[in-house]
Amino acid sequence: MAGFDLPAATLAVWAAAGTPPATGAEVAAIADLAADPLPAAYVAFLTTYGFVDFGGVPQNHFASPEGGDALGAMLRAEDIASIRRSPDFDFPCSVLPILDDTSGHGLLLIRTAPPAGAILHSYDGGPPVELAPDLPAFLAGLTALAEPAVRRDTGTPVTDPDTGFTIAAETREAWATYGTGSTPEPADELAEIEATLGRPLPEALRTFLTTYGYVTYFGDAPATFDLPGGGQARLSTIYSTAVLPRALPLEPGAPLPFASTGTDESELLIGMGAETEGVISWRPDPGTAPVRVADDLRGFLARLYREVPDDG
Repeated sequence: MAGFDLPAATLAVWAAAGTPPATGAEVAAIADLAADPLPAAYVAFLTTYGFVDFGGVPQNHFASPEGGDALGAMLRAEDIASIRRSPDFDFPCSVLPILDDTSGHGLLLIRTAPPAGAILHSYDGGPPVELAPDLPAFLAGLTALAEPAVRRDTGTPVTDPDTGFTIAAETREAWATYGTGSTPEPADELAEIEATLGRPLPEALRTFLTTYGYVTYFGDAPATFDLPGGGQARLSTIYSTAVLPRALPLEPGAPLPFASTGTDESELLIGMGAETEGVISWRPDPGTAPVRVADDLRGFLARLYREVPDDG
């Protein structure tokens, strides 16, 4: 539309925002601030899309010798007038500010004097540098922010033949840093919890607590796990016998919260029912239903990972 090559995702974001096209009066107010007629492509953009915000669209980054950044919103007449009144705005009247960038230091301008239409970038009030011959070319060159390449790393896992748990050396180091992972939970406190439950803890959790005790996964430990349907969460601590009872008494067959994750009030739970014994689930907060993330505790802990830069 109007000669602009814009991604469908960008148009969808703007449509959802409901920004109306600029009115003739709004365009005229901007024209009154310019020393020359407004470039046709700039007018076409405003009267087609309006004063849209690029902040929420995927492709909103530009490159510049002065340091590229993400675009903000199209400037209205009052914004342009305010920028021009600033003592830091020291540009000829043949350029007009039309967009800011999110760094707070940059400004996108359009040349109104012949040859009109070029898009320029100024950083911290420095001399404008031309980025594109016109607005359509500039917008077509926008890109998404390049995410650094990462790979999943499970550390250096070692399987304990006595317990069957696979635990990375980095995890043990993280445990030790916080003074955890080497003191089994007190047998009398475990017995009291099981008496309240009216049954033994699931074997894997009981074995973990009687071998390693309360642990923390802070530091550089592989602690990230995947959530169903996409997304990730991070294991923070496996509870001690001092914390486990706070969820007691349980309804018959209800899962037991046994670990915290990196989000407030989100927890991991272990199945206690006949058909869910030992199953690991995640609950974002106490008011939501848990979702299954692993079949058992040993497999869940063995698959924890961290994201590290991919140098290859």
